[in-house]
Formats: sequence, C-alpha cells, structure tokens
Amino acid sequence: MVIFCNATTCNAQDFIIPKPKHKKNEFAKNFIKLLNDAPNNFNEFKENSLKKNDSTYPNKKIFGINAKIPGASGGKLVMDTIPFAAFSFPKINTIEEAESLLVNVSNQIIEAMNQRVLLAKNEVNNNTILKKQVKIAYRLKNGFFLHNVFLEIFKSNIDNNYELRLKINSGKPPFFFKIIKNEPVSSFMFVSSFKPILSTFQKNPWHDCLGNIEPFKCIGTKKGKEEVTVIYTKSDIKEFQNGRKEFENWFANMRVCMSDNYVYYIVPNSGNKIREMAFIKFDDIDKKHAKTLHLSLIEKGADEYIIELDFVY
Repeated sequence: MVIFCNATTCNAQDFIIPKPKHKKNEFAKNFIKLLNDAPNNFNEFKENSLKKNDSTYPNKKIFGINAKIPGASGGKLVMDTIPFAAFSFPKINTIEEAESLLVNVSNQIIEAMNQRVLLAKNEVNNNTILKKQVKIAYRLKNGFFLHNVFLEIFKSNIDNNYELRLKINSGKPPFFFKIIKNEPVSSFMFVSSFKPILSTFQKNPWHDCLGNIEPFKCIGTKKGKEEVTVIYTKSDIKEFQNGRKEFENWFANMRVCMSDNYVYYIVPNSGNKIREMAFIKFDDIDKKHAKTLHLSLIEKGADEYIIELDFVY
C-alpha cells in the first residue's frame, strides 16, 4: 500500500532513534547506528565492492555493508524493490532453537530501541521456506513508523536446518498517527451520516456513490489502473483561511467517526492539492490494495477552494 519515503516526502516526524541507554551494549550501539542510517540508504556503511553469486538472494545485486551485528555474520545490502540490509545468524537444527534465538534477538532489539517499539507477527505459508516472521516498528507517543525491521526464520531445503535472518529496509518509513479518543464533535449531522457510510465502504465492494453525507455532494467516480475512487466535494469556499479552517473542521469530524483500529497519514502535496490526509485500517497498512479515505484541500482558482472527500477502493 505504501512505499518508503525519500528525503523530500513524508516529513511528519524525524526518524531518529535515540542512542541506547546502555552505552557498553555493543549489539544495541551497532544496531541503532545502522538503523539510523536507513533513511540515507545505508550510505555510511555501504561498500563499493559488488558481491556476486549470492545463494541466499539469487538474481539480486548485492553490496557489502561495513557494520557488525554481534552474533550475526557479515552484512549485505540487497538491491530489491526496497533495498535492505541483511544479516544471518548461525544455522541451528530445530525450529524450537530457532524460535528461542528469535526471541533473544528481538529482546535485544527492543532494548536497543529503548522499549519504544510496535511488534507484529506475520502469518506465513507453511509451504514456503519462510516459517516465522516478526516485524518491528519504531513507536512514538502520537503514532509509529511503518515497520522496517524484520526477524525471519527460514528452513533450508537442502539440509533441513533453520536460519534466523535480520532485515532492515532502507529509506525513511512513512509515519502513521494514532487517533485520539473523545475528540469534540462540531457537526453531529455529518458524524451521524458518515458512520454508516464508512461501514458500508469497508464491508462491501465498490459501487457508485455511497449515500448522503451533508454538506458534501457526490460528484461521481474516477477509475484508475489499480483503484476506483468515489468522490464527494464541498465547494464555494472563498479565501485560503476559510478553506484551511474548514479542512481542519472536517478532518476532526472524520477522526471522531474512526475507531482506534484506524490510523492516518500525511499525503505529500501534488498539483493543486494544498493539504491531504488519508485514513486506513491499522491491519491494512502493509496491504498492497487496501481501502483508504482521503480528505483534501484543493485550490480551484483565485481565492476559491473546495474540500474533497475520497473513498478509494
């Protein structure tokens, strides 16, 4: 659904992990230094030499990484769709030993990140060599960055041994804001009409115009290559200050309608969109084609603005 950001987008929060509290902890010190260089695509650690014929990551360009993670073998920079730093731990005989090692390493990572983490276990297909995956995200008080650290257990098809791998994605992860409970309501009419439409949007496949959402008017549907968007607008807004106030007003009312299983993120400005925010279910943040809701402030002409509400399938 989302991609990792470059230096000019997704600047809602700085991705800078504080130094570990225990300065003599070599694992924590090395790990955080490497993690903080992820937004720079590991430029501080990337080696110029290109490694060839890598059996773990066939058909991928591989560079060396001059970083040490205690307990793991030398790092690699794998040039995938999102390049990532990869480290492997020694092979072991049983899944129980591999799971114990995963817990041990994940606890070291949690300590290195000063307990400010969000963990998620990913369901895996037992028919693949990937047997278990734990995703780790950096968490702040008002939200979290998309998980960019992965611990994965693989089973070899050759000798049936197990291997734990550590993967750190390059780039700056997008930031998701949590929704605060008990926000004040400025339009009960909007909230009462929006909530059932939100439920319809999530539960059902696409159909044109979802219902009445006063004061927004449905103006139709736009079909793209991979998505369909049902568009509502509120027009005839004069002057930028009024547009900004209205945007914040409707943005607050939408947050009221969302439960805490939703999060939202800033969409980088494009074209005549001055400000755009998007909502998504927490469980859908790493899905490729997840349903999202977008609210935008759009400049239509000289001191004329509209608020656009999009339901994206």
